[in-house]
Amino acid sequence: MMVRDGSDLLRDFLVSNARTMDDGRQMKNRRGAPRELAERCFSSRSGARCVAIWALFVVGCGGDGSEPAVPTPPPAPPPAYAEPPSILMLTIDTLRADHLGVDSDRDSTPFLNELASRSIDFRRCFAQSSWTLPSMLSLICAKNPPEIGVKDGISLERHGKVEGGTSKVEYFAEGHVTLPEVLQDQGYYTVGISSSPHLTRRQGFHQGFQVFEEESCMLSNAECVLDLARKELREIPSQPFFLWVHFFDPHFDQKGSPPTYATPRGYERLFSEPDLDMVESVQADYDRKIRFLDDRLRGFFRFLGDRELRGNLIVVIAADHGEEFLEKQRWGHAKALTNTLLHVPLILRLPDHAYGGTVVDRAVSNIDVMPTLLDLLDIPVPSGIEGVSLVPTWTGGDSESRLIYSETQRRGLNMRCLIDPETNLKFVFDLHSGTKEVYDLARDGLELENLASERADEVAAAEERLLRWISAMEGRAIRQEGVSELSEEEAQALESLGYLGDE
Repeated sequence: MMVRDGSDLLRDFLVSNARTMDDGRQMKNRRGAPRELAERCFSSRSGARCVAIWALFVVGCGGDGSEPAVPTPPPAPPPAYAEPPSILMLTIDTLRADHLGVDSDRDSTPFLNELASRSIDFRRCFAQSSWTLPSMLSLICAKNPPEIGVKDGISLERHGKVEGGTSKVEYFAEGHVTLPEVLQDQGYYTVGISSSPHLTRRQGFHQGFQVFEEESCMLSNAECVLDLARKELREIPSQPFFLWVHFFDPHFDQKGSPPTYATPRGYERLFSEPDLDMVESVQADYDRKIRFLDDRLRGFFRFLGDRELRGNLIVVIAADHGEEFLEKQRWGHAKALTNTLLHVPLILRLPDHAYGGTVVDRAVSNIDVMPTLLDLLDIPVPSGIEGVSLVPTWTGGDSESRLIYSETQRRGLNMRCLIDPETNLKFVFDLHSGTKEVYDLARDGLELENLASERADEVAAAEERLLRWISAMEGRAIRQEGVSELSEEEAQALESLGYLGDE
């Protein structure tokens, strides 16, 4: 859906201005909504006639609802729309949606709050898993985890202490088509920077990237990662680029009950309040790491502006999963499918902040990111993907509604989840124990009241549908696994982060 000609640009201009007037309630006493007039007008073939109609409308109303304004032609198309925009995708490990200031009263993300206010902010986005690898693989190829077939990632035989040795590795099969692969085929220069031990060549995450950096900043903070991103941007050719950067900052440094979050230097006093209980103290440590990242992102976007890279740039801010802070008597992640783990931020900033300030309250998911970007760029979507374009959710078009699927099969678990965007019901099934849960997210976002007994018929129908869906996805699965050697140092690092062992 990339804008290419004057009529489309004019339509966007008129609809955007109509939307501004609608949102500001400036025209509420006038007959006919401005946005409806503009969209109805441009849904027909009579573009020229509509220009005249709209000019009369604006002159008669005054451009801002005040006194009649002198008519002015729409601005010339900005250069940003003349060429395919570049894409910057920033994914943040272990970032709960309710720890962004836009969704709470926390002060942990002032820069991301500002960015969200000038972007399209999806307030109800859900991840496909409660741990990194299946969640990120789903995001990068727009398929649900059963079709990808990765359940455990890396597993290692243990004999007493954690030692190096031969590990079984489930990895991303080449038969899946990724977002960077599609973009590369369209002439994009693709660069990936990972700081997570899950998102590596060993597990196939490099697929589609012409440059893939995983060693320089592994398990490092945002300063290292963004320095590397600046270096890559200085060396990127003039063609449009896709740059993906994954930040590890909010992840705990040492598993435990509670886990440990090392405070960045200079942030020791931030969020320090008297009389914090244990959980509040741990969350303050978590928020300090988020704020450290947020501050570095502000500096990075200043760098983008200095190099004149921000104008014709699409920015995606996403996360792989959240974190539990004893809400259901658990710490960490991967062991459940609660909203604290699945509800993640999703922010989409379009070139020149088009549709900036739009808030989408409809339930969406990470697998919708790839088809949305391809839709914006007028690039055909590969066959077989499960996600849908979100463009209609902010343009007012007909949006396709699909059930949202999530799972965790980590270390022998077999938990599956369905979220229905139409009814706001969330169904959680433990296929090992037979436990069933259903929550009305519209009024119980904290998932305190299990409605399974009083909604037994709906639970049965949802379970039947789920099992059929899982069977179909697994029937299409392209799954690969092999073996890899881990050094003792690698194994101990993974163990400390909860990635090996019997957590």
